[in-house]
Amino acid sequence: IAKSFRFKFNYYAGRDLFTCNEQVKLQYESARKNLDAQNLKFFGFHLVEDFVQPEDQQTLTAFIESITTWGHRRKVSDGGRSLTFGVNFHEKTYKIKSFTQIPPILRQYGKKAMRRALEIKDLSTYACRPVNSNNPPSVDQIFLNRYTKGQSLGFHFDGRREFGEIICGVSLHSDSTLLLGSTSGSAEVASEVEKRKTVVAVRIPKNSLYVFSGMSRYDLRHAVRHGESTPRHSITFRSVSDEVRQTRKYREHTQRVPALESQRAGLISSV
Repeated sequence: IAKSFRFKFNYYAGRDLFTCNEQVKLQYESARKNLDAQNLKFFGFHLVEDFVQPEDQQTLTAFIESITTWGHRRKVSDGGRSLTFGVNFHEKTYKIKSFTQIPPILRQYGKKAMRRALEIKDLSTYACRPVNSNNPPSVDQIFLNRYTKGQSLGFHFDGRREFGEIICGVSLHSDSTLLLGSTSGSAEVASEVEKRKTVVAVRIPKNSLYVFSGMSRYDLRHAVRHGESTPRHSITFRSVSDEVRQTRKYREHTQRVPALESQRAGLISSV
């Protein structure tokens, strides 16, 4: 069912902005109603434990601890904290709002995460859009989240039009619970939600890499519940979609970046 969804959804997603007709909906409806944590690869979700090595954890932790100003994260209970690097989109229009510089340490680690995601067996099999294992997606946006005990992030999609097929991230400093399922979006995560057959709870160990693709990207919403006493940080890596790459604003930005980097290099060499 999931494999059938992959081909059918890919066709309709490209032409009709991620909507499909009633006949196609019936074909994958049973898949949405019988989620199984042991078979999430069929839905495009993958987990790589112990991905973050001790030396990388120290480097990333040092960077996080150097942050003095956090932004407010919508849909996180009790006031979540977050930071966005790279491309920013308007929350209502979903058009490009601005660009901020991506710290080199995060960009480098994002590329490493994307390369590892492409090595996952069956990733391309259940993806909705073509995946080229020899051409890792670019890292256009990095989203940093901070969770404290009792906080939760409501059910949502990660921009289905704005971002590419693969979205991956790392979980640091504490375990957490990811809820994945066919449900409506909500700011709060009720305790009884995960008891539904349409929702599955996935334990995300610290230092693991999680990957969304296929149905887990385009049809199933996800939420986060953090119940550990130790604060948790997640770093999410995203590439923009082909549609976004074709926009004038994105093209103008990519043309400016090499010039700015060359200018910085010249300043450094002159010093």
